[in-house]
Amino acid sequence: MTIIKNKTDNLKLRQPASEEVEAGYALVVRCETEVLGESLMEWDEHQQDWLDNPAENRWVVSTPDNQIVGYAILFEFAPGDFMLYAYVHSDFVGLGVGTQLLQAGEDRARAMMPPTGAVYLRSVNAGDTPAAAELYTGQGFRIKTHVFVLTLEMTAPPPVPQWQDGLTCRLARIPEENRAVWQLVEGGYVVPGRVPREFETWEPRVMNAPGFDPTLFWVVENSTGELVGALYASNNETYTDVYQMVTREDYRRRGIGTNLLYTLYQAAWQRGWRRVMLNVSADNPTNALSLYQKAGLTIQHHFVKWEKVVREA
Repeated sequence: MTIIKNKTDNLKLRQPASEEVEAGYALVVRCETEVLGESLMEWDEHQQDWLDNPAENRWVVSTPDNQIVGYAILFEFAPGDFMLYAYVHSDFVGLGVGTQLLQAGEDRARAMMPPTGAVYLRSVNAGDTPAAAELYTGQGFRIKTHVFVLTLEMTAPPPVPQWQDGLTCRLARIPEENRAVWQLVEGGYVVPGRVPREFETWEPRVMNAPGFDPTLFWVVENSTGELVGALYASNNETYTDVYQMVTREDYRRRGIGTNLLYTLYQAAWQRGWRRVMLNVSADNPTNALSLYQKAGLTIQHHFVKWEKVVREA
C-alpha cells in the first residue's frame, strides 16, 4: 500500500461502491486485529450490514489508487438514536481520516433526525488510546461509558440450571411471542439517554440477524405464564454470541440471569461449541458485569463508547 503521510489532500471521502464490500471488511478485520489480537466482526454480519443499510449511510476514505484507508457505517436504532462505527488504517492515523468520517456521520444523522426530540450520535473505539480521545473530544463527543467483551472457554461440562419459585424456561414461540419479548426487553432497558426501540425496528434487527437461531432463544415464565426473562444468542464458526439477556425488574436477583446463561452453556456444550461471548456496558444499572463474572465469564476486551448530543430533548 502506498503511504501518503504528507499528502492528505489526496485522500478522498466518498460513498463506497458495492463491489468494495470485501475491501471494507478487510479494513475492519485489520483494525480490530491490531488492537484486540482478533477480529470480532464476522463476514456474514458485515455483509448483512451493507444489505440492510442504505448506501448513503456508508463512507470510505481512499488513496488515489483506491486503497481504502478509512471506513464508517451509520445505524439508526430508533428515531434520534444513531451509532457510527468508524475504522482508520493504522498507517493513516493523524491525517484527518477519522475526522472526515465522524463529520460525515454527523451530517447524515442531522439529515435523518426527526423534527423534534433528543438526538444522540454514538460511536465506539477499541481500547483507550490518546489518539482516539483527541479525535472524539475534538469533534464534541464525551465518554458515555465503557463496554467490556467477556468470554468463557468451556473445558468441562457446564453447570445445570436450577429453576425455582415456579419459574420455567423454554424456547420462545416465534413469531407469536415476538412482541411480548420486545416489551420485556424495552422494560428492562430503561436508562437515562436511551431512546426506546420501536417494535418494527427491533423485530427485523433480531429475527433477520445473521446466524439467528430460534433454538437459541429462550424465555422464562412464572407460574401464571407471564414472561419474566429472556436470552437469545447466535453461533458462528468462532464463538456463541449472547445477543441480549433481560430479566423483568421485579424478578431480578432470583437467579434468572445465571440460569439462562447455564441453559445456553448446556446447549452450546452439547453441540460441541466451547466459546461463549457477550458484551456489557459499565453503566448497566443491574450490575450485570458482576453476574456474568460469577457465571464464569471473564473480561477479554475493552471498548470506549462515545456520545455527542446533536440536539437536546
